[in-house]
Amino acid sequence: TTTLPFALLNPKIDLIDLKEVANTANNRYCYSIPCPKYSLNPTKIPRPFEMRDYQNSYWLSTPWYSQVNGSCLANREAIVPYYNHLLNYFEGLNSMGLRFERTRPVRIVSRPDDKNDGMLCAIRFYIPDMNPMHPPASIVIDVILG
Repeated sequence: TTTLPFALLNPKIDLIDLKEVANTANNRYCYSIPCPKYSLNPTKIPRPFEMRDYQNSYWLSTPWYSQVNGSCLANREAIVPYYNHLLNYFEGLNSMGLRFERTRPVRIVSRPDDKNDGMLCAIRFYIPDMNPMHPPASIVIDVILG
C-alpha cells in the first residue's frame, strides 16, 4: 500500500499501487484470501494507483509509533514486536482462542503527530466478518480492535 498526503485524512481509504498487485493470481488482489469489501473512490489520482474506500469493517491495529527517516517501515526492530502481536491474534491469542486465516491487505497507515512536526504510523490487519458476532477482543495490550 502506498500513502499519499491526501489519503491521510480518511482511515477508510487506501491507495493501492497496481504495479504491486499486478502479478497476483488472475490480477485479483484478494484471490481466495479474506479481504474487506471496497468501492473505488472517484477522486482522480495518477496511474498506476487506485483509491479504495473500505466499507465498515473491523481492523486489528498496533498503537501509533513514530516514523524513522520519513518511513513507517524503516525501524524494523521497533515494528517487529507490534507485527508479531497482530499475527499472534490470528493464531488464537484472543479472548475466544479463535484462529483466523490470514487476510489482505496488511495496511500501513500514517497521520500527523500531535505537534504537527512528524508522522505517526500504525500497522493494521483486516478481521473477517463474523456476523452476527463481533470479533474476539485482544488479550494483548498493544493490539487495538476497531
